[in-house]
Amino acid sequence: MSDETSEYPQPPSDLPNDQTLSYNPDRPPTADSEAETRPRDSQPETESPPTEGPAESGGSFSGEGSGPSKGFRLVGLVGRGGFGEVWRASQEALGRDVAVKRLREDRIQRAEEPEDTQRLEREFRNEAVITAHLEHPNIVPVYDFSSDPAGTPLLAMKLVDGKPWSELLSGELRTLDEDEFLGRHLTILLQMSQAVAFAHSRGVLHRDLKPSQVMVGGFGEVLLMDWGLALL
Repeated sequence: MSDETSEYPQPPSDLPNDQTLSYNPDRPPTADSEAETRPRDSQPETESPPTEGPAESGGSFSGEGSGPSKGFRLVGLVGRGGFGEVWRASQEALGRDVAVKRLREDRIQRAEEPEDTQRLEREFRNEAVITAHLEHPNIVPVYDFSSDPAGTPLLAMKLVDGKPWSELLSGELRTLDEDEFLGRHLTILLQMSQAVAFAHSRGVLHRDLKPSQVMVGGFGEVLLMDWGLALL
């Protein structure tokens, strides 16, 4: 996260408190609408390369959101970004693997004032709310937003087993002939463009579009990731 102190545009006042509702820019504002700023983060979550296997594992924690408690068991660190880290985790209630994103402990410890920690948590919640409202086949789905016993917010999402598009581009540029290369990667580009167009229709800018933010799964899934810099 950058140390810039300039003010950023305010999101619309009609962002619903009820996260089961879709954002509708034409809905008149209500009395309980809330608006929060969306400062930039200087580093995307996908910049750190994934670790090989469960380099750090065995931890567990339970979400303590407004709904029933949801337990997650950490399996391995996937990567770190500017202020967050993503873990592969097992959702014990459903017996499935998910991705759990949380704030980095070192960033929280470096916060000099309580207001700094509150700002980090507010920005993290904004990312969760914005991503949750962007329900599209080419945008990573959000499963849950809660907190661990220490109060650190947690964002549970679909775990994408695949490769960053940037890695596929650099590798297949050398191994595929021109027609095959264009046929494969223009299809990926079109799917990513559909995700961007959908977000724009909801008044959301991603602000960090690049091939490394796109994950391509083993069965052709194309998902635009990391909405940490997104701005209404």
